Amino acid sequence: MPAKTERKILQSGDSKVMALPPDWLRAFNLKIGDVIEILYDSVILIRPKGLKLDADFLNKELGIMINLEKDMPRTRDFVKLRKQGNSLVVTIPKGIIETLKWNPEEELYLEVQNDSLTIKKS
Repeated sequence: MPAKTERKILQSGDSKVMALPPDWLRAFNLKIGDVIEILYDSVILIRPKGLKLDADFLNKELGIMINLEKDMPRTRDFVKLRKQGNSLVVTIPKGIIETLKWNPEEELYLEVQNDSLTIKKS
């Protein structure tokens, strides 16, 4: 679910707020009232409460984010998942496929590991 997007800081009462990306909220099945944890220094890390972090996981995620910063176009609309009968339909925007240099004829497969879904070339 890697994506790059921009958000505006908004005013809500005396606080400044930012909306979390809907795709991220859906991926972790987060609803209004759910608790998230925020770790911050010069970078903010927001995670669903209880999501365990370890060095390997963080290194992998930071590598993905660095590549997003360099290579990916900004998007408000990334990969979409929807259920169709007993199947999971994955829609990947054309711009993302072009950025990743995927050939439309290439087969892609899904790998589910822990709480993440990875799309890979076969």
